[in-house]
Amino acid sequence: MLFLPVLQFSRIDGRIFLHDRESGKVYFSYPAHNVTDNPEGDPLQAGSGAPAPAGFLCISPPDFISAQFQMEFYRDRIEGPGPMPGESLVQGWGEFCQEEMGRVRFALGNPNAPAGSGDRAAWDRELLVHGGGWFHKPTRGCIRMADSDMEDLAAQVIRARRSGLVISNIFVGGKS
Repeated sequence: MLFLPVLQFSRIDGRIFLHDRESGKVYFSYPAHNVTDNPEGDPLQAGSGAPAPAGFLCISPPDFISAQFQMEFYRDRIEGPGPMPGESLVQGWGEFCQEEMGRVRFALGNPNAPAGSGDRAAWDRELLVHGGGWFHKPTRGCIRMADSDMEDLAAQVIRARRSGLVISNIFVGGKS
């Protein structure tokens, strides 16, 4: 049987899971939340401060705050060679600092998705799955996790990809 892994964020359970979409088998889960500035806002509207759009959203590979941290992460958390092409990123984080977002994040959405879709809205809103020292502080729609869980999730995703799995989306919904 084909394994179709998907990350799922459940607002009701307050957890993020990796599971097989076909069998439903859960491989791991972590506490997470989507506390926002505007919980009743329109998730498809840019600048709304609403929760992340529901449904399946693309995710990027883990994106590290610096090349130095990426190399330390691989040395300490991943068995085998350092970063392989396409399995992780080091992008410019702009105004964001480690205290606000942790040291690793995943971008949500797809710039090539149709206008009006959740995937496009998440991209246009620049939503992320990220850590940050203030676990319950509201975001503009991002899904927040504890820093240590965020780094463990990044390691799990890298290991899964190395074993041949393609984790390309996240399901955001009210039920697990």
